[in-house]
Amino acid sequence: MEVQNVPRTIELRKANVLFEYDHVLKDPDAFILKTVAIHYPKKFAEYINIPKINTMTYDTLSSELVLRREEDVLKWASLKPFDFQKNYEYLYKKFKNMYRDSRELSMYGSVRTFSHAYCIGSVYIWNRTDDIRQRLDLVNAVGKSEVIKYVTGPLDKVIRQLKPSMVYHHSAKVVADLNEYEDFPNTYFAVANYQYNFEDNSTFYLKYDLPKRKNITIFRVMDAKNANLYRG
Repeated sequence: MEVQNVPRTIELRKANVLFEYDHVLKDPDAFILKTVAIHYPKKFAEYINIPKINTMTYDTLSSELVLRREEDVLKWASLKPFDFQKNYEYLYKKFKNMYRDSRELSMYGSVRTFSHAYCIGSVYIWNRTDDIRQRLDLVNAVGKSEVIKYVTGPLDKVIRQLKPSMVYHHSAKVVADLNEYEDFPNTYFAVANYQYNFEDNSTFYLKYDLPKRKNITIFRVMDAKNANLYRG
C-alpha cells in the first residue's frame, strides 16, 4: 500500500543573525581617541587627557575601552565637561579611513563563520544609518556574499521585520529597552562585555535586571588571547 503525503526530505529552518556594526564588529572609539591625540592635540588639550592616551598603544587603549565604566567615550577621556555628543558626532563622521584602519573585534570572525554555515540563512549587519565606510569595510573583510546583508533603520523596526534568531549589541541599556514589553520573545540578545554594561566591577551581573530574562546572554568583545583583560 502506498503511503501518501510523506516528504522525501526534511527541510530544516535556517536561523538569521544580526550584528551591530559599531562596537561589536569594529570599535571606532579607539581610532577616534588616537587620531585626536596625534592630529589635534592642541585643539582638544583643554578637554581630553591627551598625555594619557599618548602613553597607550592602540591595543592597550582598546583594552582600557572595554574595561571602562563610562559608556560615553569622550566623557571617559575628558578633563572637564564639554559638548561630548556634538564633538563625537563631528569626529565620527570626519575620517574616511576610520573603519579601514580600526582593529577587528572578535565577532568579525563569527560573521565570517556564519556566512558559510549551512544552518544560517542570513547574516544581517546593522547600523542605524547607511555608512559607505562600513559597506566598503565589509566587502574588504569578508568579500561579497549573498548571505551577508547590510541593513539600516530603527533597531526595533528592523528586528520586527527581519525576525533574527540572535541579535548582538554593545549596550545593555538598548537591549533592556527593546525587551521592556517582551516584544521579542523568540529572539535571543547577546550583550557585549563592556564593563559599563555590568552593575559593578566585582560581578558578571548585567544592569537593568537583564539576567532575569531567559533570552539574554553575554559575548566577549575581544579575542580569547586577551581573556585575562576582559570580563565575561
